[in-house]
Amino acid sequence: FGKNFCASIRKANAQHAAQPPVEKPPDFRTTNGCLTEPFFCTILAPLKRGGFMHTKLWNKDFILLLQGNAVSTIGDLMYSVAIGYWVYDKTGSSSLMGIMSAISMFVTMCLSPFSGSIVDKCNRKWVLVCMDIMQSIVMLVIGVLAYLDKLNVPGVLIAAFLAALGSVFYSPAASTLMIDIIPHDDMVRGQSI
Repeated sequence: FGKNFCASIRKANAQHAAQPPVEKPPDFRTTNGCLTEPFFCTILAPLKRGGFMHTKLWNKDFILLLQGNAVSTIGDLMYSVAIGYWVYDKTGSSSLMGIMSAISMFVTMCLSPFSGSIVDKCNRKWVLVCMDIMQSIVMLVIGVLAYLDKLNVPGVLIAAFLAALGSVFYSPAASTLMIDIIPHDDMVRGQSI
């Protein structure tokens, strides 16, 4: 595909050689004497570098961030299902489940506009680590209290607040850290994973 495309461009350039040279638009590139559009450069460039799964994107930091995000997301989902079931099982109140959701949404709504700018001023790696540690400690305490049958509704509401607080700061830190880790050439592929 690439050779035929380059050959057709060279042929067109040879036919128009008698005309005065026209300045190329800034969004066109020349690769090995072949005029190509950025679309073709982005499609063909990874093939020239050794395939789509080259080591430039799949570095140690990127893999660790993906694994950490996966574990954190799975833990958040397990917590939300388990705590919702526990609240309904112990109290029989669906309104209390609504209050827990409202606490999470309220924290997200109030702190999200500020959390991004706060995270930008801090070391993103440490924000990720600290928020994950805080959330894991909260989940461990909730699990131990539930196992010992000492878990109560105010404790669950406090845990919901702390979990939402951790998520509000974790999300922008993870998103912006991806931008720092992923090479600019592979940004679209890296963000789509």
